[in-house]
Amino acid sequence: MKAILYTAAAIMLSLTAAAAETCEGQGMVWSGKQGKNEVRLYTPPSSPAGTYIFEGMTGGKPSWRVEADYACSNGDVICSLSIPLLGERSSLDVDEESIYEGGSPKYLIFANLSQHVAYAQRSGGAVQIKRYDKKASGETVALPNSYAFKGCGSPPERRAFSATTTFSKSNPFDGLWRHPESSCEFADADNGPAMRIKGRDLGMLESGCRIGKVRHGKSSTKADMVCQGYDMEWKETIERIHRTGEIRKGNAEDGIYPFVLCDKDNGSAFQR
Repeated sequence: MKAILYTAAAIMLSLTAAAAETCEGQGMVWSGKQGKNEVRLYTPPSSPAGTYIFEGMTGGKPSWRVEADYACSNGDVICSLSIPLLGERSSLDVDEESIYEGGSPKYLIFANLSQHVAYAQRSGGAVQIKRYDKKASGETVALPNSYAFKGCGSPPERRAFSATTTFSKSNPFDGLWRHPESSCEFADADNGPAMRIKGRDLGMLESGCRIGKVRHGKSSTKADMVCQGYDMEWKETIERIHRTGEIRKGNAEDGIYPFVLCDKDNGSAFQR
């Protein structure tokens, strides 16, 4: 998976020192603005690896969460951050700059993050989102470029997410999918039990399908497919449920089966 490479080589050393002095080993809380809405950024205490959490606020209430993994080298202090995407690209690449005043953290700047996220979503990618509100709508997320330091703390524990991810209209089914009762550890399109979808192509262990015209509805997105395998050809439908994020695939003769999206590390699924 591609990584977001930080251009400032000493960022983690300076951030570590500032965090140790300012927050005494706690995480740090930052705030950015996207239009009228706030996006909060939670960074963990000093560690060679961990998770950054972006949390969108709408009307003062949490609406969605985006998680990004980071890791730092042991030699030159260069850190990498990965924002997972669906679609043709697996992750998003940006640069980061830290700004301090009087030795204390002031801002985190992600160069052109907002523009890169918008372009990725317009070109068929989709940031993996965890939503809080069942009534939340929209298929894109906006992340601002700059975040001001607000204080010390950790991301609050939230109630269960109502949907696992968002998706793009051009490639609404993209990803690696597994049966709910199967582990993503073995979810590989070449070994089963899973299916891998990219654009119009759906691949499984010994069969594959070509996805036809996509129909977008209020509660789900559907498409008809022509499938081949075992020296046969047949028709199926595929449907993605907006509320849960799961896929239902099959036909009336052989049955309709659910699939859930595998997590970015293929060790679990976002299904909650």
